[in-house]
Amino acid sequence: MRKTKDDGNLTMRAFAGTHVVLLGWSMTKLKSRRVLGFAVHRTDHTEGEAFWLKGIKVFEETDPGTAQASLRSHPVQGFTWSDFTTKPSHEYTYRVAALKGQPSDLHDCQLDTNIHLGRITAHNAVHRRQVAEMLKAPPQDFRAGAVAPPAPYKPAELGDPGDGLA
Repeated sequence: MRKTKDDGNLTMRAFAGTHVVLLGWSMTKLKSRRVLGFAVHRTDHTEGEAFWLKGIKVFEETDPGTAQASLRSHPVQGFTWSDFTTKPSHEYTYRVAALKGQPSDLHDCQLDTNIHLGRITAHNAVHRRQVAEMLKAPPQDFRAGAVAPPAPYKPAELGDPGDGLA
């Protein structure tokens, strides 16, 4: 299952398999100023659960000392997230919220969007072969003006022949 949602602030795409949901989002460069990261919230409509997803990367100054921490307190500093805790035949809604501030004082900057995934079944799931084909294609921004990752370092651009002696 593939879904896209653009609310003018964030554009979000979701690719759902039977056991994994891959989320990707983008925003304009202007809107991304001072954004520290993104929190991901999941609502499981089948089991009636709602919570902020957890990750393993944390800010040093607010490290809780645990193996995992809530993305609301330690946001993703990138534009993708994979949820490996999904279950077949469940219905989910994901919310991605941009957070600003300092690690010890994060606040929602009202740049968020939701995407609703209907019941995920083997019939409507994106399969590994489809994902592999999508990954072979050159990366593209979700829309014009989106923040793109920096270009890879190329030693020749800086006069370095790449032999490690420069």
